[in-house]
Amino acid sequence: MTLGPLINPKNDKTLDLFVANPPHGLIISGPMASGKTAMANILVRRINPLLKPVFVKPEENKMIGIDQVRELNSLMSRKSSGDLVTSVAIIAPADLMTEEAQNALLKTLEEPAAGSMIILLARQVNTLLPTVMSRCKILKILPVSEVAASAHYEGYDPSEIKRAYILSRGYPEALTSILKNENENLTNGLNEAKNFLSASKFDRLCFAEDNKDRAGELVANLIIVTQAAIEQSPPANRLHKLIGIHKQARLAERQLAAKVNKKTVLSALALSL
Repeated sequence: MTLGPLINPKNDKTLDLFVANPPHGLIISGPMASGKTAMANILVRRINPLLKPVFVKPEENKMIGIDQVRELNSLMSRKSSGDLVTSVAIIAPADLMTEEAQNALLKTLEEPAAGSMIILLARQVNTLLPTVMSRCKILKILPVSEVAASAHYEGYDPSEIKRAYILSRGYPEALTSILKNENENLTNGLNEAKNFLSASKFDRLCFAEDNKDRAGELVANLIIVTQAAIEQSPPANRLHKLIGIHKQARLAERQLAAKVNKKTVLSALALSL
């Protein structure tokens, strides 16, 4: 039997609404490995199975710059006849667009060509300019239930499903990757977070200095591993410590979303643990 996509029912209903009335601009938001790209592809396939989206991605170790967006604007300016969606662009991760690039995208979002759709994938919606946000519909990826995950993977060992569910926090892409051991980067990231927690304060500060550009990734993984550990019902003294770490990681997540300096956030987190 071929299973359909693992998706929260509320997200599924929202996708159907977008299929019936496709937005010209859409932001799909969710944490790392939540399934943003998969969600975008599901939507595009439902609108038109023959559509092939154009992906706009940053070059290695760079932001998505204004030249890339200008090229995209030119491509998306081609008008089509009728109401059918004939061109789709997916910007991923949209969090890595420079402010100049986001401003360059505004005209296309304000005056879209008929039949065009731009989908921005972002971990945090508020990392984008308010002017960009206001011109887009927003779809926030929601976790699936443990019951849905168990039904979807009924051939797997229930204990493995439970472990994957806890580590993924119910987000479909992470859950699938952990269960099938497909995403080495995700596994390495979770192990890195565990090592960060067990390291000395000095080593954590050194890590913060060397990896400040990856602060968001580390904080997201710290939230995952501490939440997973909390749900394992550890002894009271360990539970109290884990809850404190989890709160500090959540605070760091909010600070990063508010665009507080990454090194400052990561260093403060390193000192607080």
